[in-house]
Amino acid sequence: MKAMKIWRLALTMLAAFSLASCSSDDDNEDKVEQVTLYVSAEICENSL
Repeated sequence: MKAMKIWRLALTMLAAFSLASCSSDDDNEDKVEQVTLYVSAEICENSL
């Protein structure tokens, strides 16, 4: 009987955490950012 109460409590807690984690009020939007990269066409002889 005691084991049944423990399992019931564990399943109730699991359900509560599952419902709390699925809340729809989260504002997780991806940040969009433009990056400009400049590349030189010449190779410096001293760097080799």
